[in-house]
Amino acid sequence: MTRRKGHSKVMESIDTAIQLGYDPVKINCVIMRGMNDDEICDFVELTRHKPINVRFIEFMPFDGNVWNVKKLVPYAEILDKVRQHFKGVERLQDHPSDTAKNFKIDGLRL
Repeated sequence: MTRRKGHSKVMESIDTAIQLGYDPVKINCVIMRGMNDDEICDFVELTRHKPINVRFIEFMPFDGNVWNVKKLVPYAEILDKVRQHFKGVERLQDHPSDTAKNFKIDGLRL
């Protein structure tokens, strides 16, 4: 989740945000092939019992990030992995100005 030491501190910070009343806590997750693409469903699972909104972001080129098309995991592939693992994946109506595609999954708070 952090690409560095400190995973427990990040999780503690998320829990603190929830305790302070943030609902949902939004987590941005840039998916990169070979780095965290095997954790997509683990991120979704974070939403089972907590008011967390995981927002998957495709790896995009920008100055300084050493972008490589081989690291790209397209939106359709991310969604396919989620649908293979979870039942009841439903697309929600987004606000016209939203850039995100929002979903709900049966049994999760997502």
